Amino acid sequence: MRIKFKHSVILGISLISLAFFCGCSKETSSVSQEVTADMNYEAQSAKVYQQRIRQYEQVLKADPGNLQALIGLGNDYYDLDKNQKAVEYYLKALEIDPNNPDVRTDLGTSYKRLGQLDKAIEQFNKSLEIAPDHATTYFNRGVVLYLKGENDQAVASWEKYLELEPNGRLSMVARDHIERSKVAAEQPKAP
Repeated sequence: MRIKFKHSVILGISLISLAFFCGCSKETSSVSQEVTADMNYEAQSAKVYQQRIRQYEQVLKADPGNLQALIGLGNDYYDLDKNQKAVEYYLKALEIDPNNPDVRTDLGTSYKRLGQLDKAIEQFNKSLEIAPDHATTYFNRGVVLYLKGENDQAVASWEKYLELEPNGRLSMVARDHIERSKVAAEQPKAP
């Protein structure tokens, strides 16, 4: 189980304090050890990301138009949940390669995280104009359409994803989203 770093620190401190003050059982100690291990993993991951970010920045100092470094920075900032920075680097990458459906999809997911749902949809649609069979874009577009309350369109996007990737890594999630959307649509609306 992976827990976001900030939350794992708070949880870890809480559990360690609880175990210390209560003299709790081995179960609490075991959970505390798991959280501590998870915190260590998260801290190591953050160090790896920061090291890679420094390396990408060095590459960009020597070659400001290095597409892979721009995309790498966007991806690492996205993974660190620094979505505004991710958007900045994805936009720079698209200045060099405007027809990259992967970067457009990643930009769209960053916009989603920032709550800019219309911008996310715009990027997903551009990605699909470039690559009409880009399955991951359909999946992500479905998520944003669902968040916007456009359930029928969301279901259509997820169904297209499943048509393209029936056994893809997100296929079970897509099927679950479709089922939940259909159940929600059958519920009577509140007056």
